[in-house]
Amino acid sequence: MGIFDQIGGASRPSGSAAHIRAGEYLVSIVANRHFKSNKPGNPDTFVVEAKIDKVLFEVGGQSNREGEVVSSVRVVKGDYADMILGDVRAYVAALLDVDFELVDSTAAMRAFEDDGGAFAALPMKVRAHDKPTKKGGTFTVVTWSQPTEGELALLEEIPLT
Repeated sequence: MGIFDQIGGASRPSGSAAHIRAGEYLVSIVANRHFKSNKPGNPDTFVVEAKIDKVLFEVGGQSNREGEVVSSVRVVKGDYADMILGDVRAYVAALLDVDFELVDSTAAMRAFEDDGGAFAALPMKVRAHDKPTKKGGTFTVVTWSQPTEGELALLEEIPLT
């Protein structure tokens, strides 16, 4: 059996873009996806894809580049499931520009229905920084918000392609 004979059973990718690296960016939303992973236990997976429109703050030459499509992937499983759902809820609050407490299941479903098509091209601000883990690795903390008027003015300087 060749590799292409196995392709029909391959798992759906969790995101087609590079992960968001440390830095601060103005982005435009490409898609908001929710699906059940093919990993053991079929955990819920949330993927936010965005295009980097402007790098506001670069971290040691390791930041994403303008024009790059990036993703933030959150898999709801294990000991951190509640924290991960809190991250998704915070993203939805920023996306809808509402208080965190106002985000309920209806708001969350709205953000992810039709792959978030209603929010395509919406400008957002994203800040990412690396945080050490207890096991000695790093985890990228991603925070979303609405851009300020001054930040939106920076986008007007970018030629439309």
